[in-house]
Formats: sequence, structure tokens, C-alpha cells
Amino acid sequence: MKKFLLFMLSVMLIAFVVGCQAEKSQEETEEPTKAEVEQFVFDEPINISVPFKVGGALDTRARVVAKYLEQEIGQTIAVTNPTGAGGVVGTNEFITQKGGAYDVIFLPATVLTLNPITAEVAYMVGDLTPIVSCAIEIFGLYTNPEKTEIETFDDLVEYGKENRIKFGSGGPPNITNLLQAALYEKLGLQADTVPHHGANEGLTNCLGGHVDVTLAGTALAKGFVDEGELTAILVFGKEDDTSYEVDYRVPSVAKLDYDTEDFVYESLMFFAMKSTSDPAAQEAMYNAIMKVYENPDCIEDLKKLGVNTIVKMNTEEINAHLKAESEALGSMIEIVESIED
Repeated sequence: MKKFLLFMLSVMLIAFVVGCQAEKSQEETEEPTKAEVEQFVFDEPINISVPFKVGGALDTRARVVAKYLEQEIGQTIAVTNPTGAGGVVGTNEFITQKGGAYDVIFLPATVLTLNPITAEVAYMVGDLTPIVSCAIEIFGLYTNPEKTEIETFDDLVEYGKENRIKFGSGGPPNITNLLQAALYEKLGLQADTVPHHGANEGLTNCLGGHVDVTLAGTALAKGFVDEGELTAILVFGKEDDTSYEVDYRVPSVAKLDYDTEDFVYESLMFFAMKSTSDPAAQEAMYNAIMKVYENPDCIEDLKKLGVNTIVKMNTEEINAHLKAESEALGSMIEIVESIED
């Protein structure tokens, strides 16, 4: 219950920050004009911090954007990966260390919505200004029917009535653990997590029968499903998933007959800068990345990574997403904490 109360304080903090940023934008009278922003010159190299491992979904997307952003702004851009604690280590480092004037961080929303409640962090929501989003990652549940005979989500529910489900996740407090732990508790199923280091390892564990089910991004798992190695049984997006080459529709958690529509979760990836950075630099960075998103080569490279639609939310839209996500995750945390009580 204590964690849940802290989470609600975090939700209120996000709402306060969003409101303050809106009020600030209305009150400022000396903001740079569009012409001034377009003339802004980035006069030093830039670092993009990705607080997750090399080769992961965030890292690969950041490197594609960085490649074309270099061409757009005429500066060298390095991508670094200070990993640890589900993004906490790298985000703490980005905010607390001086760095460059135009440095950027690329992160998932959970770093600002979930981590401040479940981990020791040295930052607050207001320490970062969201610049522009890039993609929304949808998660799914996957099984290996050859090992478990679980071919549908209904099969998993029936299996869980007689057995303790072994599910793969990043372990608590990772979002991949929270989504499943809350869902199984909601359905009255007994379940234990088998932690893995990265979704690839989780998919491999599922393939080998070491877990009954695992959660992973749909783009990452697509190859396993298309090759017939794993079966997708559920998607946490708002709509059913028909993106696989196999001929079936993966049901959305919002459309099941188990009253689970509140478990929809879509992971937003976005670029941010320190809130103390020059507002003109923030605006110029937004404009530069938006131009990168119009580059046909960038669009094609992102498609290869499963980003079929580039999500172009601005600061206000990202803040609204963070507030809504905090409220949704708060409900899930309340469910999980009921287990401990």
C-alpha cells in the first residue's frame, strides 16, 4: 500500500509538471521565433544516451535516428549505453552529470512513470523535457506449444488453474514482470517469474521449455512466430495483432472475456533533453528530428526494425501520455501489492 501511495504522488507530480509546462509556455513572451529557431546552430558534438543495452529495441532505433541526425545538423553524434536497473543508472547519470549542452537521452516512458516508484532514482519528472517521440512498442505473450501444449490464451488460463505458471520477465520491478504478475493475479492464477537478461533470452528460454510463457516486444518476437518456433497468444495493444505471416489473429488484452481491458500497455519511446537546456536548442532539436523522420532512407531503416509507423508526439502530447500511463500502472501496482498484503 505504501508503494501505491507513493505511485499516486508520482502521478500528481507528473500532472503538476505538465500543468506548469503549459502555463510556462503561455506566459513566456520572449520565446524564439520560428525563423530564429531554424537558424539555430549546434556548435558542438552531441551524445545520445540510451540507458539500455546495445542491440536492444531502444538502442537500434536511436542509432538509426542518430545516423540521419548527423547529416541534418552537421555534427558528430555518439550513442552511448550506460546500463543498469532498468534504465535508472543511465538516466541518473544523464541528469546529474554535466555532459554537453545539446545532449539527448532516448528512453521508454517507464523510466519516468514506473522507475521513480520502484527504484532509487536521483531524478524527478521535471528534470527532463520530452522533445519528440519515435515509436510505440507493443508487447505480446509467447509460448512453445511443443513443450507446453499451450496454443491460446484460454489454454494458458486453463493450465494456470491446475499449475503454477512459470513466466519469463525482466524480474521485478520491470514492466515485463508487472504486466504479467498483475494480469495473472487478476485472473486468480498462481504464477512465478523466471528472470531473464533481455527479451531475446526470454524468447530463447520459452523456445527451450524453461518457461511456460514469456513477454516480449512484438517486433522482436516476429521472427520466432513467422518461423513457427513460438506462438503468439496475446497482445497488450489496443487492437488485435495480424502482423505475423502465420494465418491467425492474436487477440488484444482489451478484447478478452476476462475483464482485462485495463491491461492495455503501449510502450512509448521518446527523445528528451535536460529541462535546463536552452529552449532554442530544444526547439531546434525537435525540428531536426522531425526532418529526419521525413527522410525516406530513415523511414526504410526504421521499418526494418519493426517501426512501421513513426510516432511523432511533441512535448505536450508526451507529457499527456506519461500522465495516463502513470495512472494505468498505478492500478496494476495496486493489484500486485494485494498479493503481498
